[in-house]
Amino acid sequence: MLWLGVPLALLLPIYAHWRLPPLAENRWSRWLTGGFLVLLGVGVGWATAFRYFPMVDGAERWALFLIGFGVAHFPAAAVLFLKHREHRERRR
Repeated sequence: MLWLGVPLALLLPIYAHWRLPPLAENRWSRWLTGGFLVLLGVGVGWATAFRYFPMVDGAERWALFLIGFGVAHFPAAAVLFLKHREHRERRR
């Protein structure tokens, strides 16, 4: 049942990493921010799957990991969405 939330949760990191390059100031900041987001996602995913829900096993544990990974990207995806809208409004 947890696997139903995985595709929705994985849309957040996909969107965040897709929108990051056009809005990053330079290549270094893009790599640094992307790496930070991946490490943060792995940390939140690990904590969700292995620390907070130790009673879950097998595929359900990996579903929790992927959901945690995706949810960790929500703030970045929201900020990048708002920045994209702002840039689009300025061009008009």
